[in-house]
This record gives sequence, structure tokens and C-alpha cells, in this order.
Amino acid sequence: MPNVPAPEPDIDSSVTLAERIEASRHELTLAARDTDECHDIASIFGWEY
Repeated sequence: MPNVPAPEPDIDSSVTLAERIEASRHELTLAARDTDECHDIASIFGWEY
């Protein structure tokens, strides 16, 4: 059997994708900055940096 990660637990389906992205904005921004992709990420989500 291949080495695969365990499935993620179900998340609250009442939370929209946009809300989850906005809640993770800081982490996404740090990851984008660390990979020099901040402008690309900002333009995808409509953020200004």
C-alpha cells in the first residue's frame, strides 16, 4: 500500500471558501512572501500589497 496521508477531518460546511481564505490571509501572505510570489497571490485574491 502506498504511503498516503490520512484524510483530513470534515470541516464545517457552513464556512465558505472565501471565509476560510480570509481567515488564513496572514499565513498565505507569509508563504507567498517567502517564495517571492506575493504579487501573484495578491492579484488572485484581490489584495493590495
